[in-house]
Amino acid sequence: MLDKLCRDPSHLERLLKIRLAEEKELKLLDWLKLDQYQDVEEWKEILRSLLKLNQKCLFQSETFVLAVHILDDFLGFVKVHGKYLNCAAYASYYSACKLLEEDEFVPELSTFVELIGHKFTTNDITRMEKIILEKTEWNMNHVTICNFLDIYYSLVCGKYFKTLFGSDSLAYSIYRNLAAQGVQCITYVSLINFKGSIKALALLSCTLEKITSRWFSYIEEICQMGKIQIQDVLECRDVIKTVLFGQQKKLKPPRNKKFLKRQMILTPRRQLLSPIDEIPQQESDKLLSSNEPSDSESMKCLFNEELARLRQISLDDIPLPSPSKRRKLNSCSLESKLSHGFNGLLTSPVKTLSV
Repeated sequence: MLDKLCRDPSHLERLLKIRLAEEKELKLLDWLKLDQYQDVEEWKEILRSLLKLNQKCLFQSETFVLAVHILDDFLGFVKVHGKYLNCAAYASYYSACKLLEEDEFVPELSTFVELIGHKFTTNDITRMEKIILEKTEWNMNHVTICNFLDIYYSLVCGKYFKTLFGSDSLAYSIYRNLAAQGVQCITYVSLINFKGSIKALALLSCTLEKITSRWFSYIEEICQMGKIQIQDVLECRDVIKTVLFGQQKKLKPPRNKKFLKRQMILTPRRQLLSPIDEIPQQESDKLLSSNEPSDSESMKCLFNEELARLRQISLDDIPLPSPSKRRKLNSCSLESKLSHGFNGLLTSPVKTLSV
C-alpha cells in the first residue's frame, strides 16, 4: 500500500489516469485455448509452482504477479510448451525478483537453481532471460492488479479513513488480505477476460461490502474518476464472489412482496366444499338387517330408501300439462295472503306432482 503521506486525492487521481493509460490486456488468451484441456492444466500447474516458490522465498505478492505478467508478455511473441514453458516461467520470476525485491534478499542464481529443485541449470535460466528481454524489448514495467489495488485503497483511505478504518493497523491488515486475494484472482482462468483495473475494483467492492452498506457509492466515485464502466465491475464482482468466496447470485422473485401481499388481501379465498359421501347399497342393506337399530342408523336407512326411490324416477314418467291448461298467476300468493290475513303457515301455490 502507498504510504499514508501519499494520500493526496488529486495526486492519486492523476496517477490512476496514468496507470489506466499504460494498462495492457493480457496476451495469454492468444496462447491459451480454453477449449484445450491440456493447455489450461499446463498453465495452472505453472502458476502453482511459481506460487509455491514465492511462498518459499517469503517475497511479496507483487513479485509473483509481475512474474506472471512478464511470462504473459513473452507468450504473446513465442508459443512454447513443456519444459521450455517451465524454464520461461522460472526465468520470468527471477527477473521479477531482481526488479521488485531488495538486492540483499535476492538469491544468487546458483541458490535460485537449488530452490527450484535443480530442474534447470544456471545457463538455462540465463539464456532464457536473454530471450525474454530480446522478445519483449526490455519492457518489464507492467501495470498489474497490485498497482491498482494500491491506488484504489489509498484513495479510499485518503477520503474516508476515519469513517471506515480509524486506525492504521486495521487498514494495513485489510490491505494484506486484499493483496492475498489479488494473487488468487491471477490464478483463476475464469477471470482472465477482465483487466487488472476491473478485478482490483471488484475485489475492493467485496471488501467494502463487509465494512459498510454504502460500498456502492465509493466504487461509483472511483469509476467516475477513472471513467470505468460500472457494469464491467459488477460482472467481475459476481465472478469473484462465486470463485473466491463460493457465493452464488441470488435470484430475484418474479414479483414484489408488497404486490403479492396486496393481491392475497384483495383476492377472495374460495373454500372447497366437502364432498358428499353416499352410503353404498351393501352397507344400507346391512343397516336394515340389523336387529336393534339406533336413531342415527334408522335415519340413515330412511335416507337410503328415499335416495333409492328418487333414483328410480324418470323425467319421461312425469306428465306435463298442456299450455292451455296451465294456471295463470296474476299476483304473488305471498302478497295475496298478507292482504287477506292468515293464521297458519304459508303454503306454496304450486301443486306437487304425485308420483
